[in-house]
Amino acid sequence: DPRVAWGQWKAYLVEPILLGVMLHSTVRTRRGRALLLYSVGVAGLGVAILAITQWFTGIGIARPEWVAPATRRVTAMFTSPNAVGLLLGPIAALFAGWLAQRPGTLHPGRFPWHVVVKVSFLITLLAAIAATRSTGALLGLAAAAAVLVAATLRRRSIIPLAVGFAIALLIGLGPLRNQFTDHSAANRSALWAGSLAYLWESPTHALLGNGLGGFPTTLEEFRDPKKLERVLYPHT
Repeated sequence: DPRVAWGQWKAYLVEPILLGVMLHSTVRTRRGRALLLYSVGVAGLGVAILAITQWFTGIGIARPEWVAPATRRVTAMFTSPNAVGLLLGPIAALFAGWLAQRPGTLHPGRFPWHVVVKVSFLITLLAAIAATRSTGALLGLAAAAAVLVAATLRRRSIIPLAVGFAIALLIGLGPLRNQFTDHSAANRSALWAGSLAYLWESPTHALLGNGLGGFPTTLEEFRDPKKLERVLYPHT
């Protein structure tokens, strides 16, 4: 479907590139960058607070099977816990990197409110992500923590290492341990297996794939409606 393909091309490639060019040309001062990061953080904070509220109350969760305390997964205003993770994960990684790179100048006798605010943002975002029990978001944060620690080892800075290990510690708690045996992980395995089978069918498939917007059509060739839902792409 050319219309779907052009829409995905615009949303996934053209718009992010244009936004990056615009930000690079307009946000040039430290204060401007800080305002931009805080603006992104505030947007994520609203979603995180709603998600945490759902974790404690069970109210407003999109699907009934995620409401019970034993299987609770928050969705905020979205229809999937993964959507919450996709939004908050990059913001949390951004704040962790920002805090690690420049925690701020500490003045004797002056309380470091800016550090407290950044850490508060980060803790709230991480708590909401943990409440989604999203394997992809948790693994993404684990990778971000590893990169953060590796990138700051040479500077021997205590704060970056503390931030990185704190993220890794949170990620290593309960939500991740049982995720590889749940229904979501089984879905991913089926998607990957079907995708690999499609790529192995011919050199054309291996080189060109199925094009933007073409995966749903390919998916119908091997999808079991009782086990797999329709998706736009083979999820990571």
